[in-house]
Amino acid sequence: MQRGGWHAPSNLLPLIILFAVAGIKDFISYIGVSKKWLYFLAIFVFIYFVGGNVKRYKDIIVANSVDLYKQVAADIVEYFSSQKISSPKIMVNDSPIIWYYTNYNLIQIPFDKDIDSLKKAIRYYEPNYLILTGYYPVSTRRIYMGEETDESLLLVYSKKYPFQIPVTDGNGGYELKIYKILYDKL
Repeated sequence: MQRGGWHAPSNLLPLIILFAVAGIKDFISYIGVSKKWLYFLAIFVFIYFVGGNVKRYKDIIVANSVDLYKQVAADIVEYFSSQKISSPKIMVNDSPIIWYYTNYNLIQIPFDKDIDSLKKAIRYYEPNYLILTGYYPVSTRRIYMGEETDESLLLVYSKKYPFQIPVTDGNGGYELKIYKILYDKL
């Protein structure tokens, strides 16, 4: 589910293109809008973006102030602690969020569409683990969904949640998966 101001403005793209080509002043004079309507439009856009953030913040409060990603990150830390691994080198999507909660060395999964680009990045950066929290990036989607396997990725931890993992691209799944990377099979 896509929510928020980062996805909705694409619907306004034709209007934005007109503004960019004609210039905002020429566009306003062309459509005959007075300054008061321009102020109204500016206030509306401001309220739209701020209101969306306030709603998301209220949703967090309603959920008993639970930061869902904090729960997922705690499970990641718990797994590595139980394995006595103090500073794993991990390839993951949403690396800034996971780093914030774990302070682990992280590498962003490449956003290419095939598994070969993922393997190339693994060879280059040499992470020990791959963590998947959702259906994106495309290169790991089929692995995450269990539609494809790779002998170089050994699933060592999996946990299902009653909530969708809140990833920045909106394609979070309901399961955390940690894979150990087997370099001898890569």
